[in-house]
Amino acid sequence: MACYPIKQAPKHGFAKDVERVDFTETTCHEDYKKLKEIFGKCFTIKTENNVPVYPMYVQHLLNYLEKCPAGILSNQEPLIALLTNHPALACYMDRIKQCILLDNMVHALLSAEKQPLQANLGSLYLWSRDILSVPEMKGRYLHRAKINQKTKRFIVNVEYTESRFGCLHYSRNYFRHAYLTLVSGWHLAQCFRYTAGAYFLI
Repeated sequence: MACYPIKQAPKHGFAKDVERVDFTETTCHEDYKKLKEIFGKCFTIKTENNVPVYPMYVQHLLNYLEKCPAGILSNQEPLIALLTNHPALACYMDRIKQCILLDNMVHALLSAEKQPLQANLGSLYLWSRDILSVPEMKGRYLHRAKINQKTKRFIVNVEYTESRFGCLHYSRNYFRHAYLTLVSGWHLAQCFRYTAGAYFLI
């Protein structure tokens, strides 16, 4: 049910004269629109050329709320979980947990289950090239790498494919082994950026 207060509600519960309406695609859009307004104000860092600037992931959250892509299905438990566990609302350690959990889930899939998921997610080309431009991340990517004597290219972890699964697996390894106290905030931001790209498609 969606609720629209007619007057200020008491401290505990809704006022008796609150109008109650059925949960529909229209009321869902209205609810999400209000959430977008609230989060947009709370997360605005500054404005540049009259455009608000947000922390990482917030724009993806706001876009999701604006579009309400699931419509009438938005009150289903999996979609509620997706929204409440969105990286924009999660702390640093929770983001790492999400990354590790997702990678474990992907590796638990059978090949027949993984292939259609990979097809739907699509590829994530050149993520490794960007990783190599960040010194702290390059070391983890090239850990135990060998040189192909013919091509003179690095042979790295076979799991580091040019796909979202490969990026996700690298992110998991980075979080597990990186010396975080030595990594600058920008390096961490880059890592989070590619982790998000792996499974939130942004």
